[in-house]
Amino acid sequence: MIGGRLGARRWASRLAGVLAAAALLGCGAGSGGRSVGSATGGGGSSPAALGGLDFASIAQGEQSGITSPREELITDPIAFDAVWNQHTNNTSPAPRFNFHDYAIVGIFLGARPSPGYAVEVVRVALDAARTELHVTVREFAPGSWRRRVAVPTAPFDIVSIPRPPAGAKLVVHHQRRLDFEVLHEGAHSNIGAGDPAYQGELLAFGDLLSFDAFWQRHTSDPIPAVDFSQEMVVAVLGGYFPDAGHRVATHRLIDDPQRGVVRVDYAIERQVGGAPPPQQSETPFQILRVSRAWRPVRAEQRVDLSIEELDSGQQAAYQGAQPAVEVVRDAQGYDALYAGYIGTPPLQPLDPATQQAVFAMLGVQPSGGYSIRLARAQLLEDGELELWIETSRPTGPAASVLTSPYQVARLARTWGPVSFQLVDVTPRP
Repeated sequence: MIGGRLGARRWASRLAGVLAAAALLGCGAGSGGRSVGSATGGGGSSPAALGGLDFASIAQGEQSGITSPREELITDPIAFDAVWNQHTNNTSPAPRFNFHDYAIVGIFLGARPSPGYAVEVVRVALDAARTELHVTVREFAPGSWRRRVAVPTAPFDIVSIPRPPAGAKLVVHHQRRLDFEVLHEGAHSNIGAGDPAYQGELLAFGDLLSFDAFWQRHTSDPIPAVDFSQEMVVAVLGGYFPDAGHRVATHRLIDDPQRGVVRVDYAIERQVGGAPPPQQSETPFQILRVSRAWRPVRAEQRVDLSIEELDSGQQAAYQGAQPAVEVVRDAQGYDALYAGYIGTPPLQPLDPATQQAVFAMLGVQPSGGYSIRLARAQLLEDGELELWIETSRPTGPAASVLTSPYQVARLARTWGPVSFQLVDVTPRP
């Protein structure tokens, strides 16, 4: 389940929350602070070849007592007690766990020299023969340009999964989320300026000679210093636009050995609200300093999902002061959320095998004229689902009555973690 204040990047699913509650006996679900789901397919295998499994967090952090790299599939309480005691340095007993129906995957990076390192499980799947449990983990290390404090850490992620068939082999696939910082950004690169046919491009530079040649074409500004022994430069060029109000926003870069590429996840964002931008052409760009990776770069592939509105209105039973979003993938949770947040029975049923529902609640507002809606849903390559939620406020006279705007929408079923972000689209003078 995803809940709470919008705007922050959050990962969760209702189904995984149920899984955590069932797997941990006598403990709060997701005691590690997050509840997630796994993706179907991707990672170099077709969706037909891998069957996605839901998973839920037990614990995640950067201070484990296990200081050597380890990857564990744990299917019995004796093994879990041994790993947990080493992980916690015998400071707390292992949570009670239902090993009849569930198992545990533990990923331990080992000792690292400073804070800032991290690891997370992003996908769990069984192969078609159900003999291999494929787990994709994503590591992060601070860039060489970051200031570091000499405090040793040992990052880890421990998750619960439905129990795999006896004898299933653990196969771990490693990715890296690359650290980056913006060296130069703006709306007017010289590359493509005045060329309506220019569609933009994604470029990477691993040496000063090629970077300098690009920089001379791009701008007359001084070239920034880059340590190419540990860093590279990625240029995200957005293309030619006949009008103003565009910007490049890079979200993340994933070094993906299975696909043999660095996937650059970025978007061309357009100004929302405010006075209309001036009628002048743009070639927006971002130039990034990135932790070095020895693979070609390409854009993250996204698939737009169709959104079907099931219900909307101004008087939800939800009385929170902040907006909230819930993604639900099970029928029981769907009925419960409808009763708790909307205050009525569902208008249409949900088929959990093929569908999921998104509840978007704006919270209590002082008048009419407010709205909230799911504007876009996209599926990323590792099965992660990203949601864009648009809100608006009244721009003129509105009824002086308390409201609680909401929308319930239905999407095709996905199996990966969910993130969401909030955009205010209210027109501004």
